[in-house]
Amino acid sequence: MLVVHLINGLGVGGGEQLLADLVRQLDERDFHSVIYCLTRGGPVRDLLAKNGVRVHRLTERGIPKGSSWMQLFRDLRRAQVIHTHFFYSDLFGSVLGRVFRVPRRISTRHDTGYWMRPLHLALEPWVYSGFHQVLCVSQAVAESMRQRGVPGDRLVSLPPGVVGSPDLEAPRPDEGPRVVAVGRLERVKGHDLLLRAYAKFVAQREFAHWRLTIVGGGSQQQRLERLACELGIDGACEFTGELERQNVWDLLASASLFVLSSYSEAMPLSLIEAMKCGVPCIATAVGGVTELISHGENGWLVDAGDCGQLTHALISLAGDTCRARALGETAKRSVLGKYDLEQYVRGVVESYRER
Repeated sequence: MLVVHLINGLGVGGGEQLLADLVRQLDERDFHSVIYCLTRGGPVRDLLAKNGVRVHRLTERGIPKGSSWMQLFRDLRRAQVIHTHFFYSDLFGSVLGRVFRVPRRISTRHDTGYWMRPLHLALEPWVYSGFHQVLCVSQAVAESMRQRGVPGDRLVSLPPGVVGSPDLEAPRPDEGPRVVAVGRLERVKGHDLLLRAYAKFVAQREFAHWRLTIVGGGSQQQRLERLACELGIDGACEFTGELERQNVWDLLASASLFVLSSYSEAMPLSLIEAMKCGVPCIATAVGGVTELISHGENGWLVDAGDCGQLTHALISLAGDTCRARALGETAKRSVLGKYDLEQYVRGVVESYRER
């Protein structure tokens, strides 16, 4: 079965990584996947290419690539499924799927639409009426789309799965207590809030020896590094850039606390991974985060944008290791057997085959 995937780009991000994991699993189940990027490639594209997945860019420096578009049209004429990811790809895929009468048209929605402008909002119901199903990575995503007029009978909540696990047997150097954050360095991720809260946290004498490690790359890295210098915490704060997945797992396994400071999230894979490692988690109560964490039971929730609450959470859990450990253990149990890639792939395959 030929599946044509259409995605904005293949830079580092949860949605892009989820697609890469999905395609590797699909190709082991008699599906043949081909991926078309509207714009940029990126590290995930390179990873897919190494695994033998055919990846095409539809533009080069903003100019349409005629050969790639012609290949896309040829593939769509014989495809059984078109599967799109992110709004602009959904828009093109909705049109192309109708024009080429692709038998099964599927979209995965990876965000709650926090970024959308009036034109996007006006187009949204029409765009998604062109799909047989819209796979939403959280109930929060599905509900936000329903409220904006997308037909509810097309919306299906299908949480993502993560692959891999920490090497719990590996020896780890004792580098002292550490706060870890994982995510793209973009404004929506709220790393500026985390840095300001962390500066207040380490200003307390008993926490002055703690360190902060921020994993990920993005357009805000230089601005955040300058902010760390301005706050006087550059000596206690490390920006690692993008890391290999196993290195991220290993870093999470040695973390004392994990912080997600985003202003908007659909279903954060990094938070799921931290919970699977049993790390005590502090997260903003946005989107699908509240489907993962119940405050005081398996994690600590704070309001998005509230530096005071985040500082208080850091001080409270760092100062009460028994409570922090209990939250981490409960977090690990709460995701046990859930959010596995195998379950996610089964759900996608069912969507492909449904008639």
